[in-house]
Amino acid sequence: DAAASKAPEEAKRLKAIYAELRDREEDLEELQRECEAMAANLARRERAVEQRERDVQGTHDRQMREFEHEEARLQEQQKRHDESIAASRVALEAERDRWAAEQEELLTT
Repeated sequence: DAAASKAPEEAKRLKAIYAELRDREEDLEELQRECEAMAANLARRERAVEQRERDVQGTHDRQMREFEHEEARLQEQQKRHDESIAASRVALEAERDRWAAEQEELLTT
């Protein structure tokens, strides 16, 4: 009799436990969906960051090539300028020597 009177109470308690477990399972499924959504969002962000890093690296590489090209151009320009100055000095020295020779010739005549 005592066991029979406790059976409906036990069934009620087990139904409550089952309902609580079902609620927790639904909560876990919802958390799982949220985690999957966050993981997908994180993966998209990581891909975006990686793309941005590639873009930045590409820009850096392009700018370095442009800089190196400009540096080489300026060095070549400086070389031509230095050569021009050297040629002008040689011409001036030759002109000075010619004038000195003319002066010497004028003074000796």
